[in-house]
This record gives sequence, C-alpha cells and structure tokens, in this order.
Amino acid sequence: MDVIKQIFSKDVKNFKLNIKKNEANGSFNIPDRYRIKKSADGDLLTCVEAPNITVKIQKGFVVSLSEAKKFPERSIFLDGAARGEPFLDNERQIYNLDHHEGCERTFTLSTSEQAIILVRKGLNLKEKNWVIYANEPDLDTVFAIWILLNHMYLSSGESKQYKKIIPLIRMEGVIDALGLELIDILGFPPNYQKEIKNKIDKLREEEKIKREGMWNTIDYVEYTHKMLNKIDSLAFELEDLRNLKNIVEIARAEITDEDSVVIFEGELGIYELEEYLNKLYNKKPTFVILRKDKNTYTIRKGDLFSPLNLEKVYERLNIFDKNVDGKVRENRWGGSSQIGGSPRLTGTALSPSQIVEICKNAFYEPHPIEVFKLFLKSLFVSIIPHTLSWSLIFVSLLSDYFHHLIVYPMGIKISVFYYFYLLVLVYYFYKYIINSIHVFGFRYPIGYKWIRWIILSIPFGIFGGLWIPYQFFIDINIYNFILTFIIGPLFTSLLYFSYIHGVMLFYFPVQRYEGNIFLSKPTLYTSLIYSISTFLLPFYQYPFFATYHNILDLGYAVLKLPLSFLYALFLCFLRERSESIYTVIITHVLLHIIYASYLLLK
Repeated sequence: MDVIKQIFSKDVKNFKLNIKKNEANGSFNIPDRYRIKKSADGDLLTCVEAPNITVKIQKGFVVSLSEAKKFPERSIFLDGAARGEPFLDNERQIYNLDHHEGCERTFTLSTSEQAIILVRKGLNLKEKNWVIYANEPDLDTVFAIWILLNHMYLSSGESKQYKKIIPLIRMEGVIDALGLELIDILGFPPNYQKEIKNKIDKLREEEKIKREGMWNTIDYVEYTHKMLNKIDSLAFELEDLRNLKNIVEIARAEITDEDSVVIFEGELGIYELEEYLNKLYNKKPTFVILRKDKNTYTIRKGDLFSPLNLEKVYERLNIFDKNVDGKVRENRWGGSSQIGGSPRLTGTALSPSQIVEICKNAFYEPHPIEVFKLFLKSLFVSIIPHTLSWSLIFVSLLSDYFHHLIVYPMGIKISVFYYFYLLVLVYYFYKYIINSIHVFGFRYPIGYKWIRWIILSIPFGIFGGLWIPYQFFIDINIYNFILTFIIGPLFTSLLYFSYIHGVMLFYFPVQRYEGNIFLSKPTLYTSLIYSISTFLLPFYQYPFFATYHNILDLGYAVLKLPLSFLYALFLCFLRERSESIYTVIITHVLLHIIYASYLLLK
C-alpha cells in the first residue's frame, strides 16, 4: 500500500521571499535567498535559485560508510556525516566530502574545498533532486553548503562571485585542516592575506557561542540560514540579484529518470515562470505547476516533446480531489493538452505534495508480481467473513458456548455472518477509507449517462448475480428480510465496489464519466473476486464436501459464475462512469428487494 501512503503523505510548510530593510539607512540589503521548510524529517534548508537541492542539518547525525553508500541516489555527506574516508560513487551520484576518518588529514583537502572541486569539475546539480547531509554547521561545513547551493555562480570560475569567494574557501580550508600557522602557504600578499583573514574572523564571530558553552543549544538550521546570508553579503552586491524572482519550489516528484513534476509559488505568470526556469535547470520539468493561491493552480507541460500525457494527469487529479464531484460537473481539473488548471469554482482540496505524487501516480506501472500480490490480497480480504464463519463452526463442535450461533444443518446464523462482514468493513474503513473517503466513491454522482449500466446489470443480477441465503426461506421474518435484502447488499457493495475497487484504483487507470469505454484492471479484478466470493458464499453455511447437496446444485453454482462476473462487471462500470459508490449501492439493494418481492409473491 506504499502508493496510497505516498499520495496521502503530509505536506511541508512554504515560505515567501523576504527582502529585509536596513533600518539604519533605509536602503535594501541583499535579499534572503534561503528557505526553511518544515517536514516530518525536521527543518530543511533550500535556496531559491537551487530549489531542487535540500539540506538536512541534524544534530548528531552520523551514518557508517556502508550505510551511506546505500542511501538514495544524489546524496552528499559533509564533514563527518558519513563516518569514513572520502569517496565518489559517480554511478549512483553519492559523495562523501570529509577529511577526518580514513584519510591522512594533513594531505586531504577540507570539506568546502572538496565541494568547490566537485562544482568546478562539472557535477550536474541542476537536474533532479539532491540531498545534502550535515551534522554540525562549523564554518567549513557552511561554506560547503553555500558552494553547493550556489553552484550556478561558481561552475565556470569566471564570475565575480567565484573570485570573491575562492580566497575565503582556500584560507578556511587551510585553517580547518592545518591550523593558522600555515596560512602563509596560500601565497597571498600580506595585505590581501590580512583582508581575507579579517573576513574569515568576521564570519567566525558567530562561533563565539562555542566558547560560551552554548553551541549544542542552538538551532543548527536557523544558524546555518543566518551564516549563508552572511556569506552572500560577501559574495554579492544588490545589483547582482536585481533579476532574482520571487519564486519558491514547494513540491517535487520524479516521474521517470527523465521526467519530473514541480510546483512553484511566486509572483510570475506561468509563461514568465517557464522562461525563468530555463536559467535554473538544464532541462525544464516535464510538468510545471504554478500555485497562485492556497487552492488555485495552473499546470503546464514544460517539455512539449515528452510522451507523458497531460490528460492522464487531469484524470488522476479528478479522482483524488474531494472538491471534484457531480454537483457541478464543470468544476474539475482540466484544460488542453499543453496547459490547464485546478477546479475553477472551488479550487482544489489537494496539498502540493499530494498533487505531485498524484501526477507521478498517473504514469505508475506496477510490476506483474506486485499486481498478482494485490489480487491475492484483495481476494483474501473478500473471503475473511467466510473464513471466520468456517472457524466458528469448527469451534462450536468443541464448545457448547458457541452452539447457539449455529442453525441446522450446521451453519452460521445470517446475522453472525454479516457481523463478520461489518468487522472487515470497519477495519478497512478506519485504515484506508476514512482519510480518503471521496476516492472510494463517497461523492455525488456525475451526469446521467451511467443509467445505461444499471439497465444492463439487471438481467445478470436477477439470473445469477444476486445471492439469497438459504436460511431466509427457513425462517421468513422482517429481521431476516432486512439482513438479507438491505444490510447484506449494502455490505457487499461497500466491500467489493468501494474498498477493493478503490484500493486498485490507486494502481491503475479507470474509466471516467465522459471518457472512452474500456475494461479497466480494477473492474476486471473486482469482478473476478466478486464472482469467486459469491461462488463460495454457501460454504459459510456448509463448509464440508457436501456443501452443494447434489450434482445439479453444484452445476447450477458453476453456471452462476459467469453471470456473477458479468453482473459485477456492469456494477464496476457503473461505479467508474458515475464516479460514485452510491449508484452501486442503490442498484444492488433495489435489485435484491425486487428479487425478494418476486420470490415472496411466488
């Protein structure tokens, strides 16, 4: 169920660009280009101009070298976050920039110097997600973070930012690795060396809290954020950042190795945003989404030559967005094959992280083994009430305490059987449905074209798709009538066409109310499971070899299998075309009542 968990994961908090005003002279300082995001993993740092790079600074974070090499691709460990010698895994793009363990410190470059070499050697940090791990923001580590977040200014070695920052990096590297007494090996002229040393000392002023014993009490992320802005003030002038846009990346997901979807928030329009993204990335995200306000989004296909289809994205978003239902059929995600947006009247109820995961889910293709496991698991869920009933029958043979639940000839009372149904439904409702009730069909039906599927389901239901417990004919009363023809159909509708079909909907595409008619995998598998389970239903009463009293009964049950399958098939069509479980419940219950009335009158 990992796909379900990913789609309904918690979102992160987003922050606006903040340009602070200098109260002393009324002028503007360098804009704050860094953002702190709240997440389940703690506070994260990002840069407006490198939004695909995330920095995690966690006090005491240390992993072994073997563990580090198993981390997700595009991971960078700084200055002791991975315990062991420096290494470069270019195949998986995992790097350990360290000069403590497993190396001769005297002859090993500092972490920040290793970082600048990675950038100058052409490490591509513009594409895909990167994560930087650190456990203590000393100046060497903060410089390394600054270098990686500002790689776009440093890769050529010709920018004025590079020329301003490289002397600081070199001096800090010597001080951190060898000590103050060897800074003369840098070969700086005396006056220039003094100037650079003064800048280093000014940056190190913040570290005085170490001497005061307060270092372990500070917020490392907030401290790093402050230090990055201090370094900015040495590397940039205000005019260098006049073209900086108020754009923040707030969510991202990788769809394939070549395709991604990214949500941005800021002051630009969607077309201006695309132009700006050309400067940030070597390759624009396949789908670019602009968040206009909390509930309003514009989505554009950034890579027009990608085979991924925007219509698929609309379809999946409409399934998972609870603001989309049949009350106002036009209030949906949609647009052209190149640009579209969220529901116009209400906006969307989805969070940014949910939107990108749903876009990713639209192109997800589960492995055949995963599909087979999903089918078996769903089949097992459907026969849990049968299994519990069989178990209770055998227990009753050994204990008189349960004997009152058994009726002749050795079968479970109808009410007990449906209690087991209710138990299964309550469990799965709590586990899955309650947090995504609209996905499982609890929404207003859309349109009226789905009525044709009700008509088509009627003959298959009456001539084989419905099941009437034998006990009803032994003891006909209002209580058994309600259980058999109202409660029973209600529970089966919820179990098969809401829960089982709903879970499979996360993994496979389904029909839409005005889309093409096709046999979806959720429809196929749900219909198979329904027909198998219906075939086994009499076993809850007679779990022995003599379940079917004679060959004719067994033959009739076998003949009902395809009828049950086709009946369930049309109910699944009804579920998908109406986008609602209510149409299925009404149809299934009414058919039972009509059939019961016919039997009673007969």
